[in-house]
Amino acid sequence: VRTILELLTFFGAKLNIQSGIGGKVVEIKNEKIINNKAPYELVRKMRASVLVLGALLARCGEAMVSLPGGCAIGTRPIDIHLKGLEKLGAKISLEDGYVKAVAPKGLTGSVINMSKVSVGATENLMMAAVLAKGETVLNALEKLQPNNEGSHVQPRFPVQYVIRPKTEAYHDYRGYAGKVKGGSFRVGDSVMVMPSGTISKIEGINQYDTQYEEALSGASVSITLQDDINISRGDMLVKVNQAPKVEKHLSATLSWMDANTLQEGSKYVLQHGVNKVLAKVKQINHKIEPDFSGQDNTVKSLKMNDLASVSLQLNKPIYSDAYTEHKQNGAFILIDQHTNNTAAVGFIE
Repeated sequence: VRTILELLTFFGAKLNIQSGIGGKVVEIKNEKIINNKAPYELVRKMRASVLVLGALLARCGEAMVSLPGGCAIGTRPIDIHLKGLEKLGAKISLEDGYVKAVAPKGLTGSVINMSKVSVGATENLMMAAVLAKGETVLNALEKLQPNNEGSHVQPRFPVQYVIRPKTEAYHDYRGYAGKVKGGSFRVGDSVMVMPSGTISKIEGINQYDTQYEEALSGASVSITLQDDINISRGDMLVKVNQAPKVEKHLSATLSWMDANTLQEGSKYVLQHGVNKVLAKVKQINHKIEPDFSGQDNTVKSLKMNDLASVSLQLNKPIYSDAYTEHKQNGAFILIDQHTNNTAAVGFIE
């Protein structure tokens, strides 16, 4: 963040930094760009310095950025960025370790076929296209189809709260409140309660005082069953023969977010949906390189922003799916017991 602020100031922006709720607030004003060259001295610590190229080019008609977009950390291919800018009408050249892009008459919208999905190139080209004449289409985005989990994954209903009004009007009412994760539930569906394995049928689906025949993925509802069953917070309703895994041993991919390092053998609170269990990191299987170029099988600890595959042992089982099969029921967080900080987000393998 400091590097970005320094760079914006170098370009001519005026910054007003004030204390706000939860941290500092930066107000940025830029009426005129006084420099259109991002020098090596400023961008050498950035992983993606080439991201300023598109915006500078669109605003000034000419821009220069030091190669290769974070050379202090490692080389980073930027061919998708440059080919996309050329499609918008820019002329690209390399001069003394800098990428130079020129478009004296401005950029013109175009259809850009990206060879692969690239977040950085998408950001760069979108910023350039904002000031381009006409319409720009990034085909890598156009080809992506939204993943509507409600239509094809097995439904899960973690019980968050058991509703027992115990009033004269509802003296016998027993509703199970929660949020549908994936798929849908209908009145009359046969469901199994986990972990007991008890089977019953859905008698009613309610939201406030409205009754529904079906609850789709994402709906927060109260479900009643035909039978009086001992169900408590943390239990899960699933359709018969569509049960998730019940495991105390997990393999998962972790994205470590805590300033304190993770050591093998450390213990954390694992929160999966409404359930919290104690988890021990038995083993760090391997660290994953951030550009997915390979893995390191020798690491025994993780620091902030590291990605790794780990093996976890839990003090009691959770009802989970692999993240690739069910995103809503395949993710969890790790919480530091001493600081209560969210230390990592995990994806069950």
